[in-house]
Amino acid sequence: MKTITATVPAYMNKWSSIDELMERTPEDAISSIFTGHTSSDGTWIRIGSATVTVEIADDKEVKAGLVESLKEAKKKIQADAEKSITEIDAQIQSLLAIEYKPCQTTEG
Repeated sequence: MKTITATVPAYMNKWSSIDELMERTPEDAISSIFTGHTSSDGTWIRIGSATVTVEIADDKEVKAGLVESLKEAKKKIQADAEKSITEIDAQIQSLLAIEYKPCQTTEG
């Protein structure tokens, strides 16, 4: 297993507080912190830095996860395409439908 360790900026959501963060369990606190580089849109406030170690799964496991993810994406695309095709077919049928109007007889 490979590992990567780096020190990166740490950010918290601007709607949080340090007190609230410190009241959480370490796992909850860390999971609510964004690490890495972020845009300056004001959503995240830099609160310090974090040393992060990532244990990378072996290639076989990573590829298996990627394959599953791609299969799910394919299923969604197929379902969305089928839905669109059905909607288009319904529009076509509606345009091609011959409207039935019974003959009106005139009584004299």
